[in-house]
Amino acid sequence: MPRLLTAARSRAVPASLGTALLFTLAACSTAGPNGRWEDLPNDGSVGTLAEVYDLDWTQAVIACPYETPAQLRARTGQDWKGPDLSDRDDVQVVVLLDQAGVVGRETVARTSVDLCREDLGDLAPDTPLQVHVKDGTAVVLLP
Repeated sequence: MPRLLTAARSRAVPASLGTALLFTLAACSTAGPNGRWEDLPNDGSVGTLAEVYDLDWTQAVIACPYETPAQLRARTGQDWKGPDLSDRDDVQVVVLLDQAGVVGRETVARTSVDLCREDLGDLAPDTPLQVHVKDGTAVVLLP
């Protein structure tokens, strides 16, 4: 899959950080798919979730800490099959949907990639996202 990056101001993320992201996130996954988090763009660059998840999906919902199963059921239109985030702040869940329902979901540790620093809303595969590395954690924000 071609990388769709446009670098505004690029500072390279250390290779060890990318490797750590890959292994940490693979260990955190509770239900496929496994995101290719090593394909996150460099610090300050803009990319998309389609670079991380190459499945056939049309919408991504990021389930953030403290969201209840009822809130997530309302956001996804599907029964929430977990994990229960209502009293957790250590993980977030990427839920990939298409017109038929859930294509996949992945539990991601916030110490490695923080997708909940700001409300990203529902994301299309081509929604531009910017990565900033703060204290060794890749933080994903809207540009």
